[in-house]
Amino acid sequence: MAAEKWIEINSEEDLTTLFSHGAFAFDKRKPSRAKNTGGGLRVTCAVPRLNAASEPLLAGDRLHPQPNLPTTSKYTEITAPLRLRFWRTSAETLMKFRNPLWSGGFGLSLVETFSIDYLHTVGLGVMGFIVLECFWRAVASQRIGGLGDAHAREAQACL
Repeated sequence: MAAEKWIEINSEEDLTTLFSHGAFAFDKRKPSRAKNTGGGLRVTCAVPRLNAASEPLLAGDRLHPQPNLPTTSKYTEITAPLRLRFWRTSAETLMKFRNPLWSGGFGLSLVETFSIDYLHTVGLGVMGFIVLECFWRAVASQRIGGLGDAHAREAQACL
């Protein structure tokens, strides 16, 4: 994923270097989906690459919860070695975060779980429009309904 950035923390020295810049702050702005603002621990200024296995961080990158850090507010309690996942908001598309449901730990995957079914694709989709069109054509042709003019038949069909 282009928006996902991993930081390898190999030692306490890397951890100290990462968090000693004062480059992290909690984003307390009101959440907005359109601007992707609000919530979480964000990088406020660029952080250089810590080691060969990690990537540099840019301003606006967001620390994401993960198994070794379920709440980002407890970032001061983590110990090395570990991997931290950051989300680069400038590189995101429609997807704003990785859904943990598809991580594989639950035994679910997009390939094995999702399928195209008749009910949701045809029965509730295209077929509904076809049946509606046939019904109204039958009403308009006076095959369904009682006697009277077109307005009376339409009112009777709507009841």
